Amino acid sequence: MYPLKKIVFMGLDDAGKTSIILVLKRELSKIAYLRPTRGIERRIFSFFGEKIIEHDLGGQTSFRITYLNNPDKFLDNTAICIYTIDIQNEERIPESLAYFKEILLKYTALNLHPIIYIFFHKYDPQLKEIHEKEFEKRCNYIKSKIIEETRYDKIHYYKTSIYDFEHLIRVMSEIFLELHPKSGLINEQIEKLSIAMNAQGAILLDDNSLIVAEFHVSEEIKNILYKSMAYLLFLNDSFVSSEEKFSEPAKDMIIEYNGRFFIFKQLHFDGLDMIYYLILLKNDNEQINDSYIEEFKVQLKKIIER
Repeated sequence: MYPLKKIVFMGLDDAGKTSIILVLKRELSKIAYLRPTRGIERRIFSFFGEKIIEHDLGGQTSFRITYLNNPDKFLDNTAICIYTIDIQNEERIPESLAYFKEILLKYTALNLHPIIYIFFHKYDPQLKEIHEKEFEKRCNYIKSKIIEETRYDKIHYYKTSIYDFEHLIRVMSEIFLELHPKSGLINEQIEKLSIAMNAQGAILLDDNSLIVAEFHVSEEIKNILYKSMAYLLFLNDSFVSSEEKFSEPAKDMIIEYNGRFFIFKQLHFDGLDMIYYLILLKNDNEQINDSYIEEFKVQLKKIIER
């Protein structure tokens, strides 16, 4: 039994915490009807053998008071804290900064030093074109205030938006890989597979849209693979229901674009309640050698079970 790694999403109400989680689960239809999170929503899932417990803490005032008054109950054992700030709502930035500082004080009192990620959220691509200077000014102000007033040395900053799914996948994958001691071993296996199958690059994702491993021969190939992730994941979801995911593996999806071939495979592992998605980028459409894929799966399962 793996120990649980605790990740908490915190911030004011309407900062966009729950929307981030829903986008990564590719449940976009729920966002339109989303209501403020009441209290805490918990979810336990596996990130390539690492058991994760995710806490989405509602940001309404009454709930914030409860968390701060009972930090040993709500904040204890935190490995990673993702603090979300609505960069579009300038009026609430002082309130959000004050809440963040209170959270840091509680972590200090608990003798905890989790890695903290500040999301300058709702940094939406369309609005960025119009308000980029204004948004940058707000981000710099928030960052300078945090550095000046907290002196906390394990804070990382990201600009995020649910309308930039590619970037959100990359950010969240970087965060989760901090909890994954086996990522180097998995990257070695995906490189071996890519070479064996004459592929220029490959990405392995889990069902939470998180990158588990990747290989690419150049930055150009890396960017092409990143830009393909969202499209292929949503396209697969449109063909395969959530129930069918856990039954018979879906057939390979092969798409040709600009003389390149994207091969999308859904991977199942015997005895493991997990689904992974493999994207291979090739210059040819030669028949996929399933023996390479099966050996890849065997090696991955060994890494998971170590």
